[in-house]
Amino acid sequence: MFNFLIYGFRLALTLLIVVFHFHFNFQNFEYPPIVDKFYLAVDCFFVISGYLISKHITKYETTTDFIISRALKLIPLHWLGIVFILSIYICRYLAIKILDISVSASETLFIYPNDTPHLIIDFLVLNGIGLMDSLSWNYPSWCISTEIFLYIIYSYSIRMKRNISIAIFLFSLIVILRFPTLNIVTHSDDRIIFSTLFRGILGFYFGHLFSNSNHLNRIILIGLPLITSHFNADTIIYIIPLLMIHLSEFKTLETRNNNLYTKLNMVNFYIYITHAGCIMITDIITRRVNTNNSIVIFIFVMIVSIFIFHKIHKKVENYVAKKYIK
Repeated sequence: MFNFLIYGFRLALTLLIVVFHFHFNFQNFEYPPIVDKFYLAVDCFFVISGYLISKHITKYETTTDFIISRALKLIPLHWLGIVFILSIYICRYLAIKILDISVSASETLFIYPNDTPHLIIDFLVLNGIGLMDSLSWNYPSWCISTEIFLYIIYSYSIRMKRNISIAIFLFSLIVILRFPTLNIVTHSDDRIIFSTLFRGILGFYFGHLFSNSNHLNRIILIGLPLITSHFNADTIIYIIPLLMIHLSEFKTLETRNNNLYTKLNMVNFYIYITHAGCIMITDIITRRVNTNNSIVIFIFVMIVSIFIFHKIHKKVENYVAKKYIK
């Protein structure tokens, strides 16, 4: 059964993340101060994922089946995103060489953090678990790496006693509260990866515990972010997805239109995976164009990228299904 509210909410979160990344590259626009907090939409993503996986994991016979199924869905898309970004860098590099354009060091190929070691780590889907001191290449994909890591922790922990899940949740909450500045995402902060990992764990287990709680425990979980926000952390953001999850459980919001679910989910994935590359292309095109046109160009590039990704991803998905799924 597909619930339009919860998947529509995920699409809205993706658009907030796109706006957040766009405003870093195009600072000539006047953005409201709240845009600086849009990165917290990723935390809401993790809460939703923890909740949905709690509902769906019982469909799998073994833990291994669950992990493989999730990996085969996310990793090919992750790799396509890296190839997309890498192809943009190579094309830009060749254009600079052919046209003999003078550029800064940051615009040359394979310069830190977009260098070979980071590329290897990205391809191995290890870019979101603390092995790098900076985000690189297709930088939004760190959350895919973190999610896969969480699937492994989660799938084994829930087969143990419930206390294990609660312990993991409380430990990650303590870490976030002890180091509230870890919630501040800046590309110059060496602790960013440490932050991403524990933000992922905390959000994921918020969603998991919420899915398996009675009304009293849900009230406690909703109140917890409000209380802990006094520690100068951004934990209050968790209230939004928790309330959205609670509302989504009303039967009147459900629909059997699985085709709509599939399309909405895929568009959501494509926007998230491609938007960093689309921003980069727009930045290259609009260097001598006024910023009002950059939004139009970005939207056009995004639509084209989503269409191409859909065509390529369907072929990759069919190949993976034939080769690895029985």
